[in-house]
Amino acid sequence: MNMLKALFLGLCALAIVSCSDDETTGPDTSGTTENSFVSKQGDASGYDVYSLDENNEPESTTATYSTRTVLRTNMSYKGETDVTMAVDSLFASGNTEVISVDTIYYRVNSNSLYIYNFANTFTGLIPEDSPFQLEPIASWVKVAELKEQSSSFTSSLKLNMVFAGTPTELTVNIQGQNQGKTTSDVGGKTYTVFRQQLTGTANLGIASITIPMTLEIGGVKNSSNSPNTMVKLQINKFTNPLDQSVVTGRTQLLASFKAGS
Repeated sequence: MNMLKALFLGLCALAIVSCSDDETTGPDTSGTTENSFVSKQGDASGYDVYSLDENNEPESTTATYSTRTVLRTNMSYKGETDVTMAVDSLFASGNTEVISVDTIYYRVNSNSLYIYNFANTFTGLIPEDSPFQLEPIASWVKVAELKEQSSSFTSSLKLNMVFAGTPTELTVNIQGQNQGKTTSDVGGKTYTVFRQQLTGTANLGIASITIPMTLEIGGVKNSSNSPNTMVKLQINKFTNPLDQSVVTGRTQLLASFKAGS
């Protein structure tokens, strides 16, 4: 799996101190619901995808395209009953050749967004020719708090790191900072969003790796310019401490949205 593909499996929003399973997978029941994020069957989002330059700015010459289509809502999946299932398709430059198709599962409960198998986001960050690879351990992971006022949260996920054929369980801690209700200029339009700054940190034994991310989600109550979808997901460049190589960042920007019914 390459870095580009990883952008979509992670929604969602990459991305972090250790916490219990209840903290990681359970809903946040405190406070009132401040968002109106409700997915509908047939919701269709289109995204422009770019590599980032050394200053973490989009490089227009690297543009590709992706889509997300909601197939089912309020379904039962992996112990939860309010799950949305969507299909992500990634296209090559020119929007004609399909590179990959993946299914994602997410849920919004009490102001919080959870994604199943968010660990897939990290598996694609390691080059295929690296001496070690990552294998995800599936679980529900909290990746956002959809609140108008700023807030913070922590969650974690696990991966198997395979080195020379030997797997070792690896924990990725996620530190999330919800910056609250704000505006975002994307693709020539201004959206009202909940902006999340996420930092994924993993201890590799001889060194630690830190991955910075930005995730912007619509669905802000009483906002006409806040579609019920992801508006932006950006993974900034970072350094692989094992060989000091720089991993190129990617950004995924909303280009179109059509609500389902």
